[in-house]
Amino acid sequence: MKLVVGLGNPEPKYSKTRHNLGFRLIDELAKRHAGEGPETLCNGAVRRTSVGGSDCLLVRPLTYVNDSGQCVRSLMQLKDCSREELIVACDDLVLPLGAIRVRRSGSSGGQKGLASVEQCLESRDYARLRMGIGPKPEQVSARDFVLSCFEEREDEAVRQMIQTAADAVETWMREGIEACMNSYNRPLPAEEPTDRPNGSVLGDKA
Repeated sequence: MKLVVGLGNPEPKYSKTRHNLGFRLIDELAKRHAGEGPETLCNGAVRRTSVGGSDCLLVRPLTYVNDSGQCVRSLMQLKDCSREELIVACDDLVLPLGAIRVRRSGSSGGQKGLASVEQCLESRDYARLRMGIGPKPEQVSARDFVLSCFEEREDEAVRQMIQTAADAVETWMREGIEACMNSYNRPLPAEEPTDRPNGSVLGDKA
């Protein structure tokens, strides 16, 4: 059983914000691969489906971004999943809008949802897929930016990015993390730092 977890905030008022790209990715995958659910399980909205012959759970944690690790840990324990069977998708302030970056492990880079998963799993060794929402305007705080909605002129880039991210998850399911990274990681203008401020900087509501 593989777990695809998309990070976001559960209240309807957050549904179109930059911080909810993970939820939108899960919704796209659910459209592509009809399955059971959703059902509420381990404080997450969970759909069971199959991709490339592999059973899969599509997960939207209902704990807010900053506490996402609780849902992930509980589901992994319940379904007896290893870290190699997990991928977590989230927004990223440093990556430019439209870019995605897949990693087999690494730092949270200040993304509080990834930090929560790392803390709850007591490990950085799990795959993550970041979707770019940058650059952040200098005059806008990270908090306000990630909780703002995309502008109309950005909608097409966002749509294409979600489609590409869904393709990447399908490749991860069928062929593994190495093939996924080789196929979908593109050169950026400058290599992203290992640790840097990111979008999830709120208190208990991020």
